[in-house]
Amino acid sequence: MAVTNDFQPPTVIGTADREPNSEGWYNGPVSISWWAEDNVDGVLPSPAPVTLGTDGSDQFASSDSVCDAAGNCAVGQYGPVNIDSSPPAISPVLDSSPNDAGWFNQMPTVSFACADALSGIASCAEPATVGEGGDQAVEGNAVDVAGNEATAQSAGLNVDLSAPLVTDLWLSVSPVSMAQDTVVGADFLDELSGVVGAEYFVGADPGAGAGQVMLVDEGEASATITGGLLSPGVHNLGVRVVDAAGNWSDTVTISLVVYDPTGDFVTGGGWIVPGGDFSDSGDDLPGLDGSSKANFGFVVKYRNGASTTPDGNLQFVYRAGDFRLHSESLEWLVTNPTMAQFQGTATIDGLPGSYRFSVQAIDGGRNGADRFRLRVFGLADDPLADSATYQASGDVSGGNIIIHRR
Repeated sequence: MAVTNDFQPPTVIGTADREPNSEGWYNGPVSISWWAEDNVDGVLPSPAPVTLGTDGSDQFASSDSVCDAAGNCAVGQYGPVNIDSSPPAISPVLDSSPNDAGWFNQMPTVSFACADALSGIASCAEPATVGEGGDQAVEGNAVDVAGNEATAQSAGLNVDLSAPLVTDLWLSVSPVSMAQDTVVGADFLDELSGVVGAEYFVGADPGAGAGQVMLVDEGEASATITGGLLSPGVHNLGVRVVDAAGNWSDTVTISLVVYDPTGDFVTGGGWIVPGGDFSDSGDDLPGLDGSSKANFGFVVKYRNGASTTPDGNLQFVYRAGDFRLHSESLEWLVTNPTMAQFQGTATIDGLPGSYRFSVQAIDGGRNGADRFRLRVFGLADDPLADSATYQASGDVSGGNIIIHRR
């Protein structure tokens, strides 16, 4: 009987249940099965499969011991195995913050911060800029080297890039005496975040946010202005509104006329040369030649404070253009020590209907030049805002303008 010497242990080989990805990573448990063989005994019974289920890199699996008939034993090993079954971390990052009302008035950019502590990040979402709109969301995706994915979202993004619009501006009383109040009102439109505030100013513009606060209610802004707090004159009145995103509208202005019915009155007469060397730019009359005279005369006064409209009349004649204007009624008069302004309606010989007019009269005193300027408008026009149909101006000769102090 032959005796066979066997001093060599069996061979134990492990095989994974699948291949890792191209980067050498698994994203879940890996089962290792075994095959055992001996050079003398041949194929031996296989050890039980081993599962690697813990996340980690460079892991090894070991089989149970396998022995041949001669008592030689061996343990199989398989590895390294890299397992990462956890999704990466991803979070949105805004480049700016909304205001207290939750609105942006510039387009925010959402970036994404991605991290993975084991296999590392393979891809992270690109930044996204958010345009105009309400309750918007931006979603980003992250993938780690093992192929695990995660998403994150920046939601509830409100962006309003458009300024509101003041669509109408009005005064409840105009002109207003120093003994009256008037309400300034404004209608507005904002299609996204909505108007939340409004302000007005009289005179110089103090800048957005520095005006007098107005009440905003049901699509209208309003405020009461006390005439007695303003000096007589033609004042610039501006209104603007702001929406929830902080966008300010353009400022819309009208002229606020404040008069003192117990104040001074004005008289004047003489001639000027419209379009001449001492005229304002913009003079325009029929037959204007820049050398012919225009005669005028007027008296305008309040009747000792008993009326809200002044009495008086105005006559203006430019013979070179056969232009003759006669006042019909007066609407208001404001004065200061050197200048008077008044407004009313008039007729023009040879032309149908009525016209509106405004006059600026300057009392130059003893050493200065008196000046007269007449502007004529269509009846539906606003002399404080619209362009004139006719204009005549110049230094006064052959007479004077006097502001009479009471």
